[in-house]
Amino acid sequence: MKDATWDNQLLADYRAFIRSDSARQAFDVLVAAAIKLPTYHCRPNDAKGPKKAFVYEDALSGERPFAFIVNREHLLFYVRKEGIRLVAGGLSALQKAVPSAAKNNDGEWTVRIETTNEAMRLQALLFGAVDKGGVRRKAGGAELQRWRAAPESAREVLDTIFAKTPADTRQQWEEFLADSIQYAAARYPDRWALALHRSYLRFIVGMVLCIQFHPKHGVTALLLRTTAPRGLKLLGHEYKHAPGCEEALIPFAGAEGIISRIREANRSAIGICATAHAGNGVFRRAHSPGVLRYLEQVLGRTLPNPSYAVDPATEPHRPASEPVDDAVEEAIHQRTDIGLTEKARLVNARRGQGVYRANLEQIEKRCRVTGISDGRHLRASHIKPWSKSDDREKLDGYNGLLLSPNVDHLFDGGYISFEDNGDLLVSQNVRDDILTALGLRRDANVGAFRAEQCKYLEWHRTNYGFTKLVWTKS
Repeated sequence: MKDATWDNQLLADYRAFIRSDSARQAFDVLVAAAIKLPTYHCRPNDAKGPKKAFVYEDALSGERPFAFIVNREHLLFYVRKEGIRLVAGGLSALQKAVPSAAKNNDGEWTVRIETTNEAMRLQALLFGAVDKGGVRRKAGGAELQRWRAAPESAREVLDTIFAKTPADTRQQWEEFLADSIQYAAARYPDRWALALHRSYLRFIVGMVLCIQFHPKHGVTALLLRTTAPRGLKLLGHEYKHAPGCEEALIPFAGAEGIISRIREANRSAIGICATAHAGNGVFRRAHSPGVLRYLEQVLGRTLPNPSYAVDPATEPHRPASEPVDDAVEEAIHQRTDIGLTEKARLVNARRGQGVYRANLEQIEKRCRVTGISDGRHLRASHIKPWSKSDDREKLDGYNGLLLSPNVDHLFDGGYISFEDNGDLLVSQNVRDDILTALGLRRDANVGAFRAEQCKYLEWHRTNYGFTKLVWTKS
């Protein structure tokens, strides 16, 4: 994605500097693909000096594992030391993709790029295949979500990761991951994500990688420095959102002797990461429920999704408002005028949790339409949508109704609304057989609403077009 400091003029200057048409086309491919990468902030670097660099900054760690230098006749792509462990297959795979790949005197890998085909092969190895316009060929959007939701995808990736590892050792590491998931889910239900990629698996808490399984580098585990086992080599990377923690690279073969020694240090790091930052929409959208389903199958235990997640296997409906809500949530995380506690309250309100739900339950005791009062089967639905509400309205119990899931679907989508006196309003877009199947009647009255609720209901009626032309009561 584009970094906040993205400079179009600087990018144009870089492009104009290239004399070779083929190198300029390769430049276009890499840039077009870079701005579509969800986990990297990319930009032309404005640092002073003769080198014209384009950098990739990991949104998770803040590291810059990749960059390329713009020259007159070619691009020189760098895999920095931080990026070496991210290249599936290592230097040999890189050389197979682009034969010019080599190791320099600083221990970095460099790749000379002169053509679009070279740029596309490099891009495919590091980030996924693209066409000449920089558009991804591999699964994306809804297709990628389906891939990440399938336990078969997790099995396939983990089979590759643990291809040279004994079955009992693999199980020990999978148990370690499952234990860490349960630990995070019990204490920080909305602050973690599992991100399945084509060649590796990441467990992220807050904004920091806490566990990674990689076929070449084994296990990366974030540990609290003061409680990490003696003699274990730490990488020395410092993270803004994980103070006092460092990564350790651990070979898969060391499972039996090391897991019990790193468990507490890893859990301490998980707590620090969850407390430091609530995470962001990029990592939440990358969450892969198929990994949980796979682990349940092979380990015989139940693992929860994060509280924000929708598992397509059990709840395939994704409201059309979610992309907008995601953007609003991300903006909340970036705010500097409120603290972490208030951010969490506002974000939890989106999901009908926390302070907002408590406030609502002081006012509404049941679903007004179905009469159900068991909170386990009711959704805390905003009347004026969460994304459209200000901070006060997001938490206001009067801006909500407790609704059964079928009623929540109709109300949230603008298919029904209510008059202040409780009369049900039904859009002409809803057929009678649908209403009957869902147990609703056009002539229903659910009871008069309080004055504080009526202003929100007026917003709902107005913005969903409930005039006498589009609704009927009988």
